[in-house]
Amino acid sequence: MLTDKFLMGIDVGTGGGRCFIFDLDGREIASTYKEWTYIFPSNIPYAVEFDPDEMWKTIRFCIKETLTKSKITSNQIAGISSTSQRQGLVLLDRDGRALYAAPNMDSRGFVEAEELERLYGKENYQITGRWPLPFFGPCRLLWIKKHQPEKFKAIHKLLMLSDWVIYKLGNIAVSEPSIASSSMIFDVKKKMWSKEVVGWIGISENILPEVQDSGEYVGSVAKDVASETGLKEGTPIITGGADTQCGLLGTAAVEEGQTTIVAGTSTPVQMALNKPILSEEMKTWTSAHAMKDRWVLESNAIWTGLVFRWFRDALGNLEKILASILNVDAYELIDKEIESVPEGSNGVTAVFSNIMDARRTLKTRPRGAIFGIAHTRSDLTGKKEIARAIIENTCYAVLGNCSQLEDVSKIKLKEVRMCGGATKSKIWTQIQADILGLPVYVPKVKEATALGVAICAGVGSGLYRSVSEATSSLVRWETIKEPNSSSHEKYLPLFEKWRKLHDTLFDLTDREILPKY
Repeated sequence: MLTDKFLMGIDVGTGGGRCFIFDLDGREIASTYKEWTYIFPSNIPYAVEFDPDEMWKTIRFCIKETLTKSKITSNQIAGISSTSQRQGLVLLDRDGRALYAAPNMDSRGFVEAEELERLYGKENYQITGRWPLPFFGPCRLLWIKKHQPEKFKAIHKLLMLSDWVIYKLGNIAVSEPSIASSSMIFDVKKKMWSKEVVGWIGISENILPEVQDSGEYVGSVAKDVASETGLKEGTPIITGGADTQCGLLGTAAVEEGQTTIVAGTSTPVQMALNKPILSEEMKTWTSAHAMKDRWVLESNAIWTGLVFRWFRDALGNLEKILASILNVDAYELIDKEIESVPEGSNGVTAVFSNIMDARRTLKTRPRGAIFGIAHTRSDLTGKKEIARAIIENTCYAVLGNCSQLEDVSKIKLKEVRMCGGATKSKIWTQIQADILGLPVYVPKVKEATALGVAICAGVGSGLYRSVSEATSSLVRWETIKEPNSSSHEKYLPLFEKWRKLHDTLFDLTDREILPKY
């Protein structure tokens, strides 16, 4: 195997764009991240869009900057691939200009989702593995059809965000099953665009791109892109995958039953499957894996890392000031503060995260709550107890979602893998192991999504014969967090209390006693 070759990936994330380069031992050589901003049209409720020219400018900058940092030549890039947040869409006209570009937060299709739910809800779930929600493609397309008919008629091509990156790199309109699954236009069992859903929307099948498996060569970097980014013209372009499924690749979760907790802003919990399995109660999502002949079953804890960021910004001003003085991350200081707090956080319980119900969770969206503050004992129920309670809340939600995956799949978990920002915290990963009562495998590369898309690039460029070979070569474990049996026993009744509070919060929100998010 060539040792002077490297793999490049691009990630269109929720908060910004990122480019990264890995060597063939799975080490990140260089990366660049740059935030971007969204547009919130004041005349469209729940709408979020982005400027595609500005976003592509950011991506070009990240590519060029990463190449410079890496100190390698563009000739050494064996292949480039892309990943992205799920559900994001770009609609192009006949000349390749963007008619509409929006992230997964765009929920303008609220009324349309209710209409699809009423007419085709159960049938839609059986086809796509998803219950109609406002941010899915058909709901947004139906909104455009109703409110912007001329734009709807001008649609020539529909691309998911990672597809759009490939299109911009090489003028190639192609998708792959894992990201296509998130569109709610994709037949998850057949791994092809759904004629039924296409008919419900009233679009032409011609606007949907060809579907190739993840890790397939589909073209090469165009001349103009090469001159703008520093890439070599003709560099192989490889299909990547949805961000969460790439996280599974980056944690080597490719065989049936292997499960990864992708602990980021939200926390999807995905189990690899050899065949598609749907929830009889329609609570979970079923998608294609970023590996051929594999599927994933997902139950999602929704707001997790975002909640801890809220704590840092709302209550952690002192830690942020100290962190800037000491040149450390504020989260490190918060971690140290909660080490002295026992299991159960001295009676403080936070309820922010969710046990997924695909028909309800993202529609009701209750605000968070903190219970158990003893106002006469700030020494026992203060800031550090709230911080630990928020982490425990996330870990309880993961336990509930893992149990739901076991119930639907009939597969008992023996261990889990965990990646994402939360894995930088040693106490967080230990609490997760203690609450689950299972070993938690933590990879050396915490941003496993990045490694996963590099794996796709490596397979498609011919450096590896298969995804299995690539994961064996590139994925390494930093540690395995074994559960503390005593802590696990303490957490079991605490989880049941958290679950009751979680369900009550949903009920109070549904009854409009408490406000929605």
